[in-house]
Amino acid sequence: VFKTEEGALAQSVSDGIVSAVFVYGGKYSVIIRHAEYLSVYSGLENVTVKRDQKVSALHPIGKVNKENLLGFQWRKGKNPINPENLFSR
Repeated sequence: VFKTEEGALAQSVSDGIVSAVFVYGGKYSVIIRHAEYLSVYSGLENVTVKRDQKVSALHPIGKVNKENLLGFQWRKGKNPINPENLFSR
């Protein structure tokens, strides 16, 4: 989970295709396929993408919830991968 600025937009980490958009626990989640990898974004207040949509790196996918917490997972198939190397600090 990442703490964001108020009103932040979640953005795709890489070029890909939106595999799923759904509501869980009253908040939106988005899954994007990047070849054999998946990025999963959860805790969104709203979304700006739809299933099967092509997205580029940094494409906005939705507004982060009012708690300013973005759930993020990076996966290869069903296996989670530590996403820390994707983000510069």
